[in-house]
Amino acid sequence: MIRLIKAEWFRIKHTGSQWLILWSVLLMSAAIVLFVNEEMAVSLDSFLEAALSMTSAAAVAVTSVIVYAFHLRLGQYELAGGYSPHEIVLSKLLLGAFILNVFYCLPVLVLLAVLGSVPAGTLFLIWLCIMRIYVFIMSFGIAFKHVAVSVFSLMLLAFETMPFVFFGYATGTDVSPAVSMLVSTQLYALGSAELNASMLEAIPNEHIAVKIIISSVIVTALMYWLAYVSTKKRWVTEQSYK
Repeated sequence: MIRLIKAEWFRIKHTGSQWLILWSVLLMSAAIVLFVNEEMAVSLDSFLEAALSMTSAAAVAVTSVIVYAFHLRLGQYELAGGYSPHEIVLSKLLLGAFILNVFYCLPVLVLLAVLGSVPAGTLFLIWLCIMRIYVFIMSFGIAFKHVAVSVFSLMLLAFETMPFVFFGYATGTDVSPAVSMLVSTQLYALGSAELNASMLEAIPNEHIAVKIIISSVIVTALMYWLAYVSTKKRWVTEQSYK
């Protein structure tokens, strides 16, 4: 698996324009999510309001660069080389996570801690939410091996509450416990009482740390399984290697 990571890293570093664009998009996303607000200052609430969209954009950028290898038909060499589906999926997830953490998470979390005085516990929960968004988008890209799929997964995240809202209106069922397990509402729940009141309304946010941890583990396991099965069964690919 280490060889796969090194080979992928070499490919990304030596496609100059691709690497420059990725680096620029990640740092720009970090700057926008922190500083583009009315006060032009770093604060937890302003970050949380933009976190879902900008983190998703950063994850799509990383996913697009890594999934592009399938368009170059490099995946067939991975399978032909005797690497297992687990090694292939993990190598891509780990490399993408490394890039996202270095060029997006680290600047964001450090500035939130230093300039926004955000406590370490909250920073850890924010990091979990960011990684959950990343794993969701990257796993979709690996599963269906197309850059456009990562954009589709971004749309799924943007409108993830809509099915629950429609179901609640149609049936009169209280869907707030289910909605409180979604990453978009969990991010808002980490903010101030004013942010919670304006965004979450009646959605319960008790035990938010436990909800974030449990939902992150569940989503990561499900999405990894999807990426693994797609690689093993060779979904949406012409590869014929065992």
